[in-house]
Amino acid sequence: MTTMSQARCLGDDTETWFTEDPDAKRELRRICRACPVRQACLNEQLAFEGSSGRSNRYGVFGGLTPTQRWKLARQLRDSTPDGPL
Repeated sequence: MTTMSQARCLGDDTETWFTEDPDAKRELRRICRACPVRQACLNEQLAFEGSSGRSNRYGVFGGLTPTQRWKLARQLRDSTPDGPL
């Protein structure tokens, strides 16, 4: 079983993950791709953000930027027969 204690970002300065620099975001996404808890991190962040709009999402989580998570949340919502997550 994989736990958040195995996250590649564990111990990093939290502010690092909330950058607006496109090059830094690419590097953060690269780090996430190799993380054993990437999917759990993404799922947790999507649940936390709920139906928040694009402008209310911040940081890189689960390898996705705020805009990417917003698009994914919309896709998931639209493909779920019971409505929003």
